[in-house]
Amino acid sequence: MSDREQKKVDCLLTLVFPPSLEENVIGLLLEHPQWAARFVCVHVQGHGQAMMLAASADLVRGRAPRLMVQLVTGHVEVQALLAAFRAAVPSPEIGYWVVELAEYGRLA
Repeated sequence: MSDREQKKVDCLLTLVFPPSLEENVIGLLLEHPQWAARFVCVHVQGHGQAMMLAASADLVRGRAPRLMVQLVTGHVEVQALLAAFRAAVPSPEIGYWVVELAEYGRLA
């Protein structure tokens, strides 16, 4: 088992942001494989009154296109990533949450 596999993986970090920030967010993750070795990115729709709706079509529909990135990693790595995001991409349009994982693994 490699050092990376032996690291404690105990958190799920989720980031949600507008497509205009995709290159910045994904670029930062790719620059730091020590904190974000692998992640997934999916297109989602943001809903709700607190959502920043920029385009007139978004205002009419009441939702806005967003991207959601999820990655499993350790608590220390999550804190390092959040600090890097606050320094490099300080945007109120990037939302995040961290969830403690009860279990993480592979099926085979």
